[in-house]
Amino acid sequence: MDNDILVKIFMTLNVMDLITSVSQVCSSWRSACCEPVLWKKLDLRMLKPSFVCNPPKPYPWSNRLPATILMSVLKRSLNLSHGNVTFLIFNFFECIRDEHLVFIAKRYQVF
Repeated sequence: MDNDILVKIFMTLNVMDLITSVSQVCSSWRSACCEPVLWKKLDLRMLKPSFVCNPPKPYPWSNRLPATILMSVLKRSLNLSHGNVTFLIFNFFECIRDEHLVFIAKRYQVF
């Protein structure tokens, strides 16, 4: 299938679909997943937040599993984007750690 047609179809999918399944189908689909137009906005609002509504004391707002999942999603999506992300949107209730922000900053050489 033509790369432009694949990109048009992939534009209707969310980030999780792109990084977990579509990019792993074949080399032509992976190539189409790397198109800059797909990565202008990296919207991670669909991720389940690691925030605990009624946390036990001493109030651990997130545990290691969700933090590692978020890091994995960031690594995969930023690798596919090849530095073309303009906007990065997180879930309001997501507990973003310093390690996540440092990874993003280093990946885009912000500092």
